[in-house]
Amino acid sequence: MFADESGFSLIPLIRRTWAVEGQTPIIRHCFNWPKLSAISAVSTQSRIYMKLLLNKTVKSHNVIAFLSHLLKLVKGMIILVWDRIQTHRSAIVKEFIKSNSQRLKVYYLPPYAPDLNPAEGIWNHIKWQELANYCPRNLSELVKAIKRSTGNIRNRPKLIRSFLHATPLNFDHLVN
Repeated sequence: MFADESGFSLIPLIRRTWAVEGQTPIIRHCFNWPKLSAISAVSTQSRIYMKLLLNKTVKSHNVIAFLSHLLKLVKGMIILVWDRIQTHRSAIVKEFIKSNSQRLKVYYLPPYAPDLNPAEGIWNHIKWQELANYCPRNLSELVKAIKRSTGNIRNRPKLIRSFLHATPLNFDHLVN
């Protein structure tokens, strides 16, 4: 599995779109900055696991809760690859990993290597494809949209595999 975190806000990500000539599309939003953070993992079996955190940044205890959830959902050994952000390297996360070493092995990507993490492809797709130009009125609408987008991706295993194949590393032997 490959794990990563991302953030969302009510400010829309503007992307080019089609319009009738001379009629520039207008996007109205509330200039509100509530934050939503998310942590996800994508497996080589084309599965996505995600947890959303309202008005929070991802902290060590959130990472531990997410890893605990993965250990409950996924049977057998979990090999997790993620980046080197401080929360992943904190003492309590390392202790949690050590105490679950019979089922959880963790490997780190090289420093600043987002192109090596297939989970980045999921965030990119959600933000720039599924939610491009989307203007939610509140966090509740944003949460629903993210869950709907994630569901759309979950129903497309070939798309999930494309995120794995898009990395410069060769994961062909891992992908079902």
